[in-house]
Amino acid sequence: ADLRSRHPYQVFQLRALLAVPYFEKALYEHADLTPESIIALADQVEHDIVGGLAPRPLLSVPHILRDESSCYYHGYVLAEMAVQQTRRHFGSSIVDNPSVGEALTQAYWRPGNTADFFELVEKL
Repeated sequence: ADLRSRHPYQVFQLRALLAVPYFEKALYEHADLTPESIIALADQVEHDIVGGLAPRPLLSVPHILRDESSCYYHGYVLAEMAVQQTRRHFGSSIVDNPSVGEALTQAYWRPGNTADFFELVEKL
């Protein structure tokens, strides 16, 4: 069964994650930033990506406000996509499946830094 039939609302969580990098992008591309324009931009991104204002306002995400953690949400979205692809690969037989460890070792862990993220996910 696909994601839509198993978890029809799971996409809302992914969209909430995606809103953060889209907002960061919009900030960098915006010519005239004022407190008012930043709030309006955050609201517009939430409407465009999430479909409306989220229960947790976009501007309350601390990663946006701190330079050492900007762009973290890009990684969160990519990691979630990799998890979903890995689950799809193994189907419903992840738990207590002795081949999972070896498969993850060969596809993800052994290559380490010799492969980029997309190569690792594609291998499995």
